Amino acid sequence: MAKVKLATVPTQTLSYIIILGGGVVLFLLLAILPAHKETAALDFEIDNVNTKIEEQKILTPVYESLLKKVQLKPPEGLNYVAKEKLKTEDTHKVAARFQDMAKNSRLTLVEFSPAVETLINRSGFMMVDIELRGEFINLHPFLLQMCQLPYLEQIEEIRIRSVRDTKEMKIRMWLTTES
Repeated sequence: MAKVKLATVPTQTLSYIIILGGGVVLFLLLAILPAHKETAALDFEIDNVNTKIEEQKILTPVYESLLKKVQLKPPEGLNYVAKEKLKTEDTHKVAARFQDMAKNSRLTLVEFSPAVETLINRSGFMMVDIELRGEFINLHPFLLQMCQLPYLEQIEEIRIRSVRDTKEMKIRMWLTTES
């Protein structure tokens, strides 16, 4: 074998080889390694999604059986009331109706306050906050009576707190009104 002396290789060729080698290393560092890391991250995400799909396949029959069980009939004595809107001329009677319902349930209606902004904007809904005092056990009959109101749209919030020897119950609800 012939010995190649370093002095016989031109410096320009040597610099080209170094630049080419540096370009290959730079290409590896800037293109292939980030792509490899991204591929590994995507593989991890694919594994997670596949795991979730397998869980869904296992849980779907359980979910469907629970849905069938939930479709129960309402309890006896609780009749379905057709929804109707509260007439504007009857809005002043609502407070008296809630007062009677509270009295029938052995609760005290402390406050009945419709939100004025919902009355002004004529959106077809009226937000009402009520405050009741009494025994917690008496809240159930009151709520059942409230659910029988034809103009009750939804109960948004129920807050209960103990005050001395009684309970204070605040209920926020939406009533449908004629706009």
